[in-house]
Amino acid sequence: MLTSTQALCEFLANVTYEQLPAEVIQHAKLSILNALGCGINSASASPSLKARKATLSLGGSERTCTVLARPERTDLQTAALLNGIAITTADYDDTHLQTVIHPSGTVLAAILAWGEVNHMSGKEVVLAFAVGIEALLRIGIAISPGHYTIGW
Repeated sequence: MLTSTQALCEFLANVTYEQLPAEVIQHAKLSILNALGCGINSASASPSLKARKATLSLGGSERTCTVLARPERTDLQTAALLNGIAITTADYDDTHLQTVIHPSGTVLAAILAWGEVNHMSGKEVVLAFAVGIEALLRIGIAISPGHYTIGW
């Protein structure tokens, strides 16, 4: 018998783009577009500027990844961090009401950097986004709201 974690991991590892319902694909695309808009809008806001100033000089020698709405390129980890900060800065990114999680910023920032380095197709990005959101929300539902009472 699989544990809940094993079952989730098995599902996430084996699901294909073709198995995604059309409404999930459409919603994923709209959520990606919304998150990109949030990130582009906040790329020059104070938190993004401070984060760029603090991290760009620390990044690795590989300058392979895009920083949203900026000419600078940086390493995968720094790009994911900076883009995640930009997407969530104004708090206009999506909110899952049951958990009060803003899922798209975290998931999309990681996928943008990873996808750029690994030349992911659009379908691969949508699939990764959909399963990333699924994992984040399932875990959020499993621990919410108790994690707030212990300081998260």
